[in-house]
Amino acid sequence: MPDFSLDLHAELDREIGQLVLTEMYEDDNSADLVIGVVGDQFSITLNSNMQPIIFPDDDLLETVGRLVSLHAEYDSQLRTATYHYEKEPAGTWVMAANFEYNRPESID
Repeated sequence: MPDFSLDLHAELDREIGQLVLTEMYEDDNSADLVIGVVGDQFSITLNSNMQPIIFPDDDLLETVGRLVSLHAEYDSQLRTATYHYEKEPAGTWVMAANFEYNRPESID
């Protein structure tokens, strides 16, 4: 587990979620944000059940960049971050996240 403040990470998660949800249509019921990291570069894939491709705005790109930079600063070896958003019947959204990290080099 990376050695940074989980409060800071949670704050970035909330910001990312708010920015993703601003991209949703009224009829959207679910969305996925996948962040891929290779070296010091990252890519974003964002889609929803109504929108097969969503081009992220600059604010989302900047906030994801801050998240990736946080992981890089603490050398967490983040490889992929996946956020899934689901709209509940009452209209509120819930989020689940999964983070995958590169395995450390084995020492023989």
